[in-house]
Amino acid sequence: MRFSLLISFIGVVVNSFSQSAQLDSLQRVIDKKGETKEKVALLNQLTFSQFAYDVEIAGVTNQRAIELAQKTNDKAGEGWATTYKALYYYFIGNLKEAERLAAKSTQMGKANLDTNLEGYSLNQLGNIYRNKGVFDSAFFFYRAAERILERSPNLFYQSIVKLNKGRCYLVLNKPDSALLEVQEAFKHRQAMKNTALMPEVWIMLGNCYRQLYEPNEAERYYSLALQTSPKASVSYASYLLGMGELYFRRGEFERALESWSQVLAVHRKLSYQYEISSLLYRMGEVYEELGFYQLALESLSRSLKMAQSSDYRFLLGELYFELAWVFYRNKNFEEATQNIRRAEEAFLKINQTDRLPSCWNVRGLIQFKKNNFDSSLYFHQRSLRAREEFGDKISISSSLFNIGELFNAKKEYKKALTYLWPGVEIDESVGDNYGKGLYYYQIGKSYNRLGVKDSAKYYLERAVRLAIPTSASDLLRNSYFEMADYLKNSGKPTEAIVYYQKYIRVNDSLYNKQNAQSLSAYRTLYDVETKDKEIELLNQKSLLATAQAQKQRILFYTVVVGFLILVGLAIFYYRFAKRLRKLTYSLAEKSEEIQTQAEELTEANQVLSKLNREISEQKEEIQAQAEELTESNQAISGINETLEERIDARTSELKQAYKELDTFFYRSSHDFRRPLTTFMGLAEVAKITVKDQWALELFEKVNETAQNLDKMLMKLQSISDLGVEELLYKQVFIEEAFHRKIDSFGQELLQKNIKVEIHAPSTLSFYSYPALLKIILDNLIENAIFFKATVNSFIRLNAYTHSEGVMIEVEDNGQGIEEEFLGRVFEMYFRGNEHSKGNGLGLYIVKKTIDKLGGVITISSKLGVGTKVSIFFPHQVEKTLH
Repeated sequence: MRFSLLISFIGVVVNSFSQSAQLDSLQRVIDKKGETKEKVALLNQLTFSQFAYDVEIAGVTNQRAIELAQKTNDKAGEGWATTYKALYYYFIGNLKEAERLAAKSTQMGKANLDTNLEGYSLNQLGNIYRNKGVFDSAFFFYRAAERILERSPNLFYQSIVKLNKGRCYLVLNKPDSALLEVQEAFKHRQAMKNTALMPEVWIMLGNCYRQLYEPNEAERYYSLALQTSPKASVSYASYLLGMGELYFRRGEFERALESWSQVLAVHRKLSYQYEISSLLYRMGEVYEELGFYQLALESLSRSLKMAQSSDYRFLLGELYFELAWVFYRNKNFEEATQNIRRAEEAFLKINQTDRLPSCWNVRGLIQFKKNNFDSSLYFHQRSLRAREEFGDKISISSSLFNIGELFNAKKEYKKALTYLWPGVEIDESVGDNYGKGLYYYQIGKSYNRLGVKDSAKYYLERAVRLAIPTSASDLLRNSYFEMADYLKNSGKPTEAIVYYQKYIRVNDSLYNKQNAQSLSAYRTLYDVETKDKEIELLNQKSLLATAQAQKQRILFYTVVVGFLILVGLAIFYYRFAKRLRKLTYSLAEKSEEIQTQAEELTEANQVLSKLNREISEQKEEIQAQAEELTESNQAISGINETLEERIDARTSELKQAYKELDTFFYRSSHDFRRPLTTFMGLAEVAKITVKDQWALELFEKVNETAQNLDKMLMKLQSISDLGVEELLYKQVFIEEAFHRKIDSFGQELLQKNIKVEIHAPSTLSFYSYPALLKIILDNLIENAIFFKATVNSFIRLNAYTHSEGVMIEVEDNGQGIEEEFLGRVFEMYFRGNEHSKGNGLGLYIVKKTIDKLGGVITISSKLGVGTKVSIFFPHQVEKTLH
């Protein structure tokens, strides 16, 4: 019943023209209901409907639902109320509380065997992680929701998950994957035969085609959504948002700003924090393109504050990136550099490396403006290579344009054209008029400098024609100036003067227009702030009216309850008086019995007095025994003090013995290695001087045995090294440590044909003791070599950040270890089988070293398949070894 009622109110969410009548009708139904489970279900439906109009009012209704569900012990209703509370916190930007409640409602759905609630709550967790920018976790929860909802015939919830997966793919700029998910959602919604549910899907289809650079198809779907979306509704705001993106891509910045201002007003009324923050970010981009840098900074700063408070990590990276653009355009290169670094750090934290090429692109532009052409070219080419790998046409075009502009500045005009031509072909294919205008201007400039007059005139005129409809005054101004220069060089001073005059007029009008538009933009911001205050006032009035109605209901219930209490008290008094008369009669009878019992008590009291005297005598005896025990206790305390001194002395002697043993161990291992080194040296000399083949084989055996003994002594020496007093403590770069170790085993790896793979960021590091890390890697790599596979052997070294530390993994495809022996591999001298040629010390030394560094080691292995050793180290090992 809950779901059927919920579906009936989905139309309320989408079609706001009947909002008041339907919500008021539902409220009247709720007011007539008693405190029942049915009322909980109705309150949940009202909450869901109110989310489309006012989040705060929905939050008040939701709290009523939770309290009533708990009072009536309605577990199912409480589960849905909890997931709506999570939705409330999601909308207002409190992702931490939203995550806690969504996880709670997931468990409640599981306990109640409610697959719809469990799947919807998992979907909520996916949305929360999407807004955080942790996309791997978001997809994990979406897939979990899909698996749960496969057991439910409910197509509505399945379509919700598909749409949210599509949104996640669009954020990651993967429109092909997004389109597949949205098309599945479209099929589900069509099968439900409810037209009120279609605008959301059409908007998403339009967004997919927009990112696929098919603007006509995108606009067609947006128009379908508009036909069934009343003004001021969420779907109408989504239509304006999508059209604004199309306007922005076409270079129609003023129309984009106008659309997004309307969307901002809707979301401010609804209190959707993520949408508000995203819109302020996009409007900041428009202001930057129009040259209103102060307005851009104000809009972006407000968005940044919201993103920081709500932990919108991916959006935070985008905001730092856009702030860098604004400061770059405003020629504040120091601030631009700082913000682009912050953007790179933000994207790396959430593993969004596909955004780094854009950051490198900005770095290249900053260096270009500083006339550091070589550095600029390095960053632009690095960005271009990465963008070509990702296959993003618009981004590739941007890099090609920047490199072409750079070569024009270096006066290498022919080289500039080799980059400008491929770029303009991309912009022509996607219909980016503003981008084409910029390319035509640079191409015309190149031909003008090369003296190819006809081509210069042709492309400069095309740039002028495109600049006028896109309102790109800066492009128009630059094109007029270049045309004037072209005409002057062509010996046409009169026509050149005409274009110089046009250049001056555009420059002046641009200044005036910027002032007028700046005033208009400030007026828009003022209007938005005014509307915010009006909305806040209306919300307060609405909440006050709700509170007053609630107060009146409470007052009525109080009067009724008070009257019932008075009636109850009157009945109670009558019954009490009747019982009191009966008790009075019985009391007289009891008095006589009490008199008799008093006499008996007097006799008992005399007996007790006699017992008291006997107890006093026993107490004196106990006191005397206590004094004796006190004396004995003092004697024992004296013995204990002497015993503690003796224990301290023995402990000190034991520590000294351990220290001498470590010293003996360390020196003995060094002393044993001297003759072994001599053995190995003589064996190598024998290879050169001795000709007898049998003798050479004996010397080879001697050398091999000496080397094995030397390795064992080295392991024993490493155990001793763990006890030395002085170890160097510093920052350790893991990739560098990997390469050094592999180089030290280079000859052996080459001889045994073992492939080595290293996967570690060059910047990944932590503070520790390099000597101890060397011991760990020596033993693990040696084991991997020793127990290598017979064919296609490999060793893989991985390192990455994990929680509050770093993970190091050493993996091979060698012989492996039987599962029954995995629990004993860290024991000293333990070997997996009697045929093993190892000495049983390697993993013991590794475990002991890791424990000393405060780390954790785990091992997984399968016989005949290979072994993987995983080690966790904290970012900063405390200096406990000094």
